[in-house]
Amino acid sequence: MKKNYSKVFTIKHNLKRGFRKESIIALMLLASSLNVLAQETPKETKEVKTVDLSKPTTLVKGRVSDEKNEALEGATVLVKGTNFAVNTDKYGEFTTRVPQGFEVLMISHLGMKMQEVNVKNKTFIKVSLESAIRQLDDIVVVAYGNQQKKDVVTAVSTIKAEEIMQQNQVNLGNALQGKIAGATIISSAGTPGRDRPTIMLRGGNPNTTNGSPYQPLLVVDGVPLYTDAPTALNSISLNGLTLEDINPDEVESISVLKDNAATAVYGTRGANGVILITTKRGKIGKPKFTYSTGYAVDKPTRFPKMLGGYQYALAQNEIDKNNNASKLTYSDADLDIIKNNSDPYKFGNTNMYDLLVQGDASQQTHSLSVNGGNEQVRYYINGSTTGQKGIINAYDYKRYTIQSNLDFKLTNDLKLAVNTAFASSKTDGANTSAESVFSSMFTNNPLTPIFNADGSLYGNEGANRWANINPGLSGYTINKSNNITAAANLEYSPSFINGLTFRLNNNINFNAAEYKNFFRYYNTYIPDATQPTGYLQKGGFRPNELRNNLGTATFFNTDFGFDYSKAIGKHRFGVMLLGTNYYTKSNSTQVFRDGIIAGLETISQGRSTNQTIGGTDTEAGKIGAVARVNYDFNNKYSLEASMRADASDNFPKAHRWGYFPGAAVAWRLSEENFIKDNVSFINDLKIRTSIGLAGIDNVSAYNYLYSYTLSTTGLRNGGGYAFNGTYQPAFALDNGSIPNPNLTWGKSLMRNIGLDFSLWKGLLAGTFDVWDKNVYDLPYKKVFTYPTTLGIDAPNFNFAKEYYKGFEASISNNTKLGKDMSLQTSLNLTYTYSRVVDYGEPETLTPANKKEGYSVTSNKYYKALGIFQTQEEIDAYEVNQDGKTPKNSSIKPGDIKYADLTGDGKITVDDQQVFNNTNIPPLSGGLNLTFRYKSLSLNAMLQGAGGNLVNFVPSNFSAYGYDNSWRPGNEDAKYPRLSTSSNNSPTSKPNTLYLLKGDYLRFKNLRLSYTVPAKLLKKTGLSNVMITAGATNLWATSRIKDIDPEVLNKNYNNGGYYPTQRNYSLGVTVGL
Repeated sequence: MKKNYSKVFTIKHNLKRGFRKESIIALMLLASSLNVLAQETPKETKEVKTVDLSKPTTLVKGRVSDEKNEALEGATVLVKGTNFAVNTDKYGEFTTRVPQGFEVLMISHLGMKMQEVNVKNKTFIKVSLESAIRQLDDIVVVAYGNQQKKDVVTAVSTIKAEEIMQQNQVNLGNALQGKIAGATIISSAGTPGRDRPTIMLRGGNPNTTNGSPYQPLLVVDGVPLYTDAPTALNSISLNGLTLEDINPDEVESISVLKDNAATAVYGTRGANGVILITTKRGKIGKPKFTYSTGYAVDKPTRFPKMLGGYQYALAQNEIDKNNNASKLTYSDADLDIIKNNSDPYKFGNTNMYDLLVQGDASQQTHSLSVNGGNEQVRYYINGSTTGQKGIINAYDYKRYTIQSNLDFKLTNDLKLAVNTAFASSKTDGANTSAESVFSSMFTNNPLTPIFNADGSLYGNEGANRWANINPGLSGYTINKSNNITAAANLEYSPSFINGLTFRLNNNINFNAAEYKNFFRYYNTYIPDATQPTGYLQKGGFRPNELRNNLGTATFFNTDFGFDYSKAIGKHRFGVMLLGTNYYTKSNSTQVFRDGIIAGLETISQGRSTNQTIGGTDTEAGKIGAVARVNYDFNNKYSLEASMRADASDNFPKAHRWGYFPGAAVAWRLSEENFIKDNVSFINDLKIRTSIGLAGIDNVSAYNYLYSYTLSTTGLRNGGGYAFNGTYQPAFALDNGSIPNPNLTWGKSLMRNIGLDFSLWKGLLAGTFDVWDKNVYDLPYKKVFTYPTTLGIDAPNFNFAKEYYKGFEASISNNTKLGKDMSLQTSLNLTYTYSRVVDYGEPETLTPANKKEGYSVTSNKYYKALGIFQTQEEIDAYEVNQDGKTPKNSSIKPGDIKYADLTGDGKITVDDQQVFNNTNIPPLSGGLNLTFRYKSLSLNAMLQGAGGNLVNFVPSNFSAYGYDNSWRPGNEDAKYPRLSTSSNNSPTSKPNTLYLLKGDYLRFKNLRLSYTVPAKLLKKTGLSNVMITAGATNLWATSRIKDIDPEVLNKNYNNGGYYPTQRNYSLGVTVGL
């Protein structure tokens, strides 16, 4: 029976939507139960030393807050010269008595600068304590430990929790963009749940064997997040926790290790830099609850405007004329119908964007945390939910996270930290990708009807564009991922040996992933007067199909060792020894069946007569050892040296071990008398230099052994035999690649020189670094030595070389504009250069096919000289551009004119020109501004990138592409005439006419926050309330029209991408 769908433009997915309220309720109950772990805090007033209160005293009240005017609970208010002190309550308020003869209060708080206040003749004071963030004893998280900022001798950048929360991002990776000097971060398109950015530190590390740069190692609370699990089957990712799985509310700080001297202790996994994430931990005191919620609206920043139906018809006819078609697609009568929309069931005249895009999409987040404890037990627990709708109705994303950090003081010498993280995500969509839906807006004809006159669906099998994004009609896709990470870190510091600590860290990460794709063949019809109903059924005959992929991966990691530190007079030194062991195992299964009954989408319901099954089972491991020594003399001269030994099962036993040293030295000139005594405005000035070697094992396992594949296709597309004139499939062994029994580690040697400074008591501070990186012995296939006619993949050899260099700068300023007003400014800048040194290219290789001497991200294009304007210009061109006789007989005015770079009188593949820095921008940076006035805070960020080229090919059927195409009367157009001619095809002849500079500057973020004054909360029982409003991706300026400039860095084109989203948000944070 046919159904009338014409008035139903939204068919809800039968899967449940919405947030799991029970998750939040369960978390609240768990947090409340932990109240028994906390002892009662001392009363606010305590007299440590007897004070004669019989003498006259003055009652003084006050409020203590931080720089953002948020109340500081637990601040100590001490009467100077006595031991008479009180603590502030949760509103930051205190009451004390000041004995006669004492006039000064000393006010202090952990992490803040102490302040003295004269209270003579005062009964009430307001004190704002300044953060100690700019002090040189600030703690910086580094590899396997912490260091004071003044002692850091390697290239490290840090980001505080406040800076992360200012970005209005649910994806932690996107929150880092524009924040880190030395990092190139490219946001992906805005598909819900798939907006993972590309992060490269100092150009990333070479991954030329498969054509994309590695991302840095992620370490959370000392636990590496393994992202190198084999992708078992299509649509399944078996990696460990990623940045998208971490709730930004949980993060306390982030340290980014950039030079090899800092990352060498992580071995091969740190070769691309390391991002260290420290999550929040419990603090001694009663349970403190914090709840935050946010609501946001998403809308596209840019998307190409498409032609209307009438304009589309004119464009198609123009293509027909330019192609010398015998007949135009649309007659004059057709054009009249289309223009007047007089027969919508013949020519639909559908705006594809309005049809498929539901409008603005929403995001909603909830986060609840509790922390507290006593001397023996401290706890921090956070639970969150995130829901993100797509601008196409069928696509949305949900994420649930729980983070639990427990710290136990078992004895005075023995401590145990137990960290557990759970992340569950689910992405819903139609049975095709969101990118394909947007691409179809340009490839599908808007004049094709959606519905017939009787309300039934129009079209051939599976071709109705509206039905294809309705899960209830055409099926759906579900991606699920569940990650659990558990870590137990045991520390033993014997009291009889001061400075010695033994460590045992064990962690396990389990990931389960599922991909489910249900394809339903719905009924479609086309008008047919010969049929009794007037319609001929064209779709809905094929049986429904189900693909179900399941996979699991488990990662184990153990670190064990000790560190020891000692100070003798002006000498301070430390040593660390550590052993590491890493093992991973993964497996996956892929099943397909058809004949699935809609509503019973389980694999057991399908037909066994048409089914396929496949799977994988893999395991891998590494072992290693780390040694590091530190030495400092008189806070002036510092030295750090490390050695990492790694064994990788990617190499044969004889070449399995690699040894990777690193060293760094620093000189604090500010501690020298010639500066301390003569230049008072310099608080810190440090020069440092480092060198480090990292290993690269980026090759598939068992490349050193002969490998075979057993299949019925076998032997390179056909391993069966012929019998009685019929092909008979048979099992056969198919060769893998040629092995190399001497394959071993690639190496990356990085050198760095840096300068750190702080002037005028932190008013101006900054860091500058210059570095270079020589990559050598890189495993690479000798494709020029082994011909393709060999019929087998070439082996990997350790011979390839690449070179990188760059600089980075970070400058900050903190200015007090008045008693309650301040302005903080920070600027960071990154530049990276790369060059291929040796890929084994023969000297006879043509320039167009060379990579050596060009950037690692280079590409080749035909050089366009412009557009032929007249037939006379074509006839006068001496180059045979189309290869025909007579020459250029197929070339017409409006076609692209190509340069003959080889001078042979014709255009061939050898006439292409290599261009550096395509897609990946070598230059990037960010400018951050924070203005504070009393309880108000306003943060803004500009972010940009440039120096790269992007290949922008507008669609013939976009308004921009059509308006800028050559035609008589529009001869100064940028693009050639509308045609399917291969001469103008950017696919068959990628050319410089479509190359644009990818420079852009974006107003990335704006956020306004207001902290409700504590005095207004006294009767509510709340300790703090903050209200925020923000926006992201407000505007961007670039040479690229129609498409967001950053999207093109991901090679999306012709509208085939999910648009980057502009986001408007409101949020509330409440403390109890």
